[in-house]
Amino acid sequence: MKLYTFLLNIDFLPLPDSIIYNEPFQFSLHIIIAIILIAVVDVLCKIYNHPYQISLVINGVMSFTFFPLYHLAVEKPFSDSITLPFLLWLLGHILFAIIIAYFVAQLNKKRSTD
Repeated sequence: MKLYTFLLNIDFLPLPDSIIYNEPFQFSLHIIIAIILIAVVDVLCKIYNHPYQISLVINGVMSFTFFPLYHLAVEKPFSDSITLPFLLWLLGHILFAIIIAYFVAQLNKKRSTD
């Protein structure tokens, strides 16, 4: 649960507490970022046609935002080692990358047959 809390955490942004600690807002912001990421992968795949490589590279880079976000966080959700939370964060981003790549590849196949 702490990793989920950290995933949505935006307490370092200069926004009122009513927004910072509003879980639906935090979740919506995360979904918006995911949609932008999917669009970037889709656009790059139209140019380079390598959805898995593109998605894995982008999500691999995104997974390393864990460390600056952890240091920026006002409330630290992990008091012990951050190794396991980071590995779970990385695994989640890799899984997300594979899912994005699969659906972008399917979308590109459909576009090419239309």
